[in-house]
Amino acid sequence: MLREVLTVSALILAVFLVRAIFKNRVPKRMVYALWLVVLVKLCLPGTVVSLPVLPAEEAAAPVQRVELPVQTAPVVQQPAQAVTQPQTPVQQPVSPVQETAKPAAKPLTATQIFQTIWAGGSALLGLWLFGAWLVFTVRLRKSRRFLGRHGRTRIYVSGAVKSPCLAGLVPAVYLTEDVLQTDSTELILRHELTHLRHLDFLWSLCRTAAVIAYWWNPFIWLAVVCSKRD
Repeated sequence: MLREVLTVSALILAVFLVRAIFKNRVPKRMVYALWLVVLVKLCLPGTVVSLPVLPAEEAAAPVQRVELPVQTAPVVQQPAQAVTQPQTPVQQPVSPVQETAKPAAKPLTATQIFQTIWAGGSALLGLWLFGAWLVFTVRLRKSRRFLGRHGRTRIYVSGAVKSPCLAGLVPAVYLTEDVLQTDSTELILRHELTHLRHLDFLWSLCRTAAVIAYWWNPFIWLAVVCSKRD
């Protein structure tokens, strides 16, 4: 697991280095595509499996049982005329060795503790982000006003957003009131439609999923912030 964490961190540092050297020398699209390499690495089976998981249950050690030899009582020959009396079976004391040994409770290993912390952190962060998105969506729907369509894309104006953006499960363009009062409304609308055409909302979803799964790695947070700026 440590090797995979170091590999991902080194890959992110390499992207930072290439980004700093060639940012103004190559097309912006190529620089932005470097983050796709990091995303693919995070989705590879080896990296995903390297996340803290519960170890396989160790096989319980077989309990050795000592079988005592069966002691047979000596047979006493009775005279033929004597009436045979039923004999009561002799109850032999149970040896402590014959009792089933109860397995002792084992303390949590470091991997199990780390797995619990990782799962709890991912669950809390995921719930917090989902709650924030839900609150924002409710506010957006209450304050939006429909302006029209551009192809299949709906265009709204809303006071719940501070700047034009894409929002919604089915992405729609949201503008602000002050944008409608400027001469650059058409350019701003085209800017948001370009985000939609480049599928940037899917990139945003991937960044969110990466943060939730790898919240404990600070390099992932740096990659998310810088890729969003790019």
